Amino acid sequence: MMDITIKIKELKKALSFLKLAVPARSPVPVLLCIHIDADVGKGQAFLRTTSLDLHAECSIMACVDEAGQVLVPFKELSAVSNIASDGIIQIVGDGKAVKTAWPGGEFEMGAYDPAKLPMFPPTGKEIGTVDAKLLSSMLFGVSFAANKKTYQGSFSNINLSCKDGKLESVATDGDRLAVMKDTASLEDFDYLIPANMASIFKELSGPTELSIYEMGASNELPFLHALNGPRKMAIQLGPVCFPKWKGIVPEDTNETICVEANGNELARSVAKAVMGQENCWGPRISVSVSPDGIDLSSGKLTHRFPASATGKIKITFNPTHLAEGLSFINGLATISIFKPNKPIKITNSQTKQGFFTKTGPKRMYLLMPCEE
Repeated sequence: MMDITIKIKELKKALSFLKLAVPARSPVPVLLCIHIDADVGKGQAFLRTTSLDLHAECSIMACVDEAGQVLVPFKELSAVSNIASDGIIQIVGDGKAVKTAWPGGEFEMGAYDPAKLPMFPPTGKEIGTVDAKLLSSMLFGVSFAANKKTYQGSFSNINLSCKDGKLESVATDGDRLAVMKDTASLEDFDYLIPANMASIFKELSGPTELSIYEMGASNELPFLHALNGPRKMAIQLGPVCFPKWKGIVPEDTNETICVEANGNELARSVAKAVMGQENCWGPRISVSVSPDGIDLSSGKLTHRFPASATGKIKITFNPTHLAEGLSFINGLATISIFKPNKPIKITNSQTKQGFFTKTGPKRMYLLMPCEE
């Protein structure tokens, strides 16, 4: 029997974080539950859940009258926390039923055997500490370029790696590729993270300790652990089978046509140029570059965008991919165009603001042209 009292405000914060690891639906009922473990000596309650490929845990202060464990449905506990007003809530229960009570109300819910929830993967080899904001931007920043419609192996993953203190994240769906690079005090590693896991690091802030747990069996995938104060998560990683993309990055030559433009403004112009324009192959946008500027054409609509260019060329793109790539660069962009059958390369430029230079991760975006 477990008997604890906790602040409703703290419970809501914990459930908001743990919700990331609760699957939308599952044939296994315990995976839709929250595991609560109370310890008298520590004066804390540890809340944990898992979707098998993502484990999440956090601790909150609690008045523990009787130590124990319970496993209750996430939706029901979340509903109780929303109904109850700010104050405290008492949770009493065992492996069969749990009763919650707060000033002005109470609710009883069914429970499961706590031992049936899969264990949290053990902590593995520490690889260093990284700022959560940087890690979040490195993963979430490139996730848009991964394949989200169908599962296609590495195309639905992000390749996260670090070598000699240089952190790198890469995502591709076969038609375009996004890269971010920055520095980090981490040991060398190279793994794949599911692209749909990118947003979970937004729930963390400040220094985050990373470690990698590799299981003994050769067919079992490793886990990346992230420890951030009272919050902890473990993400199942994929094998390193990402395409060797560095060989397809075009190198600048004297024949390269370079365009300098504000990426965000050009992205908005691209979106406007194709508004309402469709054909049997989906929307297309024709980009004509000349020293006078850029002409964006789709259907009967042509829009002139002022920019500086070093040559002339006409090339066609998927407008959504082009606009997303320009927005990804975020600011002054250098667009390198080589030949109509080669990918264009868009990179961010260092910009000065007064005496200061704007710093941040280096970004690169490759996009294949469309056939006419």
